[in-house]
Amino acid sequence: KWRRRYFDPSTAKQVGQKDEWLDYRNLSTLPEKIKKLRKKRVVQREEQILHYCSKVEMSTSRFMSGYEETRESMMIDLRPITRLMDKGSNRIYRLNNGQVSRESVEKRHLINLIVREDDHQHPPVYYRWKIVLNRSKIVDIESITLD
Repeated sequence: KWRRRYFDPSTAKQVGQKDEWLDYRNLSTLPEKIKKLRKKRVVQREEQILHYCSKVEMSTSRFMSGYEETRESMMIDLRPITRLMDKGSNRIYRLNNGQVSRESVEKRHLINLIVREDDHQHPPVYYRWKIVLNRSKIVDIESITLD
């Protein structure tokens, strides 16, 4: 777990804090809504579920006047994850002008990224992306429209 504290720059008083954590989860421990968004696909043998959570608490009485909300951007660095991936490659065979040629392709991996945004005033909003990558690059990112 990590904890960050937010301070008012003019008074140096703490106005809020953010707790973050990252852990492995079992499919059975995921919320039903997340399971539904995953489209109940067959669990892959090598599947790992990483759960990142961020909870922010702000004191409205100490919040700077004129401000109503905070905004956060999140950058995800996939390099540490790609280092854990298999170095293996597969061979594909193609028919070229009547000749069969063999090509080597790097093994690809799929990341199913689901984000839940909750402002505690409206129902949570969910987003989903399908990220295809190998050890050397991101091959494709596809935004999935949710029902």
